[in-house]
Amino acid sequence: EVRSNDPAENHAPHLRLTGASLELRFDFENRAVHRQTHDDVICSIKVHGTPAWTSRTVFDYFSLESPSDRSVGLARWRFGVLVTFRPGGTLAFFDWYMLLNSLVNIVVILSLPMRIIVFVSFYMIGVFSKIYRASAQEVLSMPSLVTSFLARTANHTASFRMLTGQVLAQTQQLQPISRPVLRNAISNVLEPHVRSGKSSDGEMRGLLNFLSKSLDVDSDGDIGMAEWVLACSRNEALELQHVVELFDESRRKSCFEHELQRLSA
Repeated sequence: EVRSNDPAENHAPHLRLTGASLELRFDFENRAVHRQTHDDVICSIKVHGTPAWTSRTVFDYFSLESPSDRSVGLARWRFGVLVTFRPGGTLAFFDWYMLLNSLVNIVVILSLPMRIIVFVSFYMIGVFSKIYRASAQEVLSMPSLVTSFLARTANHTASFRMLTGQVLAQTQQLQPISRPVLRNAISNVLEPHVRSGKSSDGEMRGLLNFLSKSLDVDSDGDIGMAEWVLACSRNEALELQHVVELFDESRRKSCFEHELQRLSA
């Protein structure tokens, strides 16, 4: 009785006995997605069927007529098709806020304002651009660096001899710089401020004491030529020790240093 009498049905009607599960998938798309010529939203429905046990139990109660006045319960187990709906899809809209936010993020990540400022400063304001570019893109040449460092060191040595009046004295006979000489040198530097009243004698004495302690590296109470030269070249990229090691032929060199010297020869 449950057969459909279809000639192609040559086995037991399992789905009629067990039931089935039907899933209807609704896929919505607007014009920005489906790219059609109209503005309507398109809904595509896809049906997905799966053989499954789909059953439902139903209880019914009946009241018998007099004289018994009893109730009878009837339980039925039904099989059928379970239909479920799953909505979904893609709706695309143009968002000005998202566009602006994306552009701001790109500008921040790429540091465009700073790059524009650097480009204008380096290439678009004439002679000033040449000065800015030279100061920001300093070319490092080891021979020039060593030569200029030694020249400035010799100049610092000469300034010490000039301040102390020992221009022709032998190095071993050089006397340390005296406090009056140091005070006179600092007074010449700060003379405009003293004359305008911005610096008093007490402030000058405090500055002189600070300078004396800073220049006296070995804390022996004297400021020799080595300490003076060290103070004058404190902000240099090189040190005298570096120059000495650079020209030390007995120094052990790494393989990379040998290769660098070979390429630069």
